[in-house]
Amino acid sequence: MMLASVRATPDKKPSLEPATPVALFDSHIMNSPGIGGVFQYDVTTDGKRFLVVTDNVAATTQPLTVVVNWSRVLKK
Repeated sequence: MMLASVRATPDKKPSLEPATPVALFDSHIMNSPGIGGVFQYDVTTDGKRFLVVTDNVAATTQPLTVVVNWSRVLKK
């Protein structure tokens, strides 16, 4: 995952000037050919965290449980 600041110049002919990209972290983003247009990551609204679909399964990872339709369970 890379970071590059961008400077906008709103002159008569507006332009964007990117700075040199800098590596943030090795993301191990999963290579998923055939699912064109689907992003393999997202950024939180505060810009401080990433959620990344990876193919890097480390021994220290914890399982994630996703509960679907949880509001129906609350009504019982």
